[in-house]
Amino acid sequence: MQPHLRKCFDNILKIEFAPGKNSKDITGMWSAELEFVPFSSIVKAEGNVEFWLRDIERMMIFSLKEFTKKALVEYPANGIERNEWLFNYAAQPVITID
Repeated sequence: MQPHLRKCFDNILKIEFAPGKNSKDITGMWSAELEFVPFSSIVKAEGNVEFWLRDIERMMIFSLKEFTKKALVEYPANGIERNEWLFNYAAQPVITID
């Protein structure tokens, strides 16, 4: 399934599975720029592939929404001094907030 993710989702290079042989727990996603975004909760790769791909899409949206909220709350009062903040979050929430 991994080679076809870029056809299903824009800019997802691969998904990250929990450690362990034959793990079905998906914990996050990697972008083509090799940026890792952890999921807010685990997605199970069980059953029909179209159902757990839908669950990945939902978790992708939910996780980025949660990271964007957190990034907004933690945005420095002095926006000029935001160097550390910039590298604590994925690119999409940073672009949205900044």
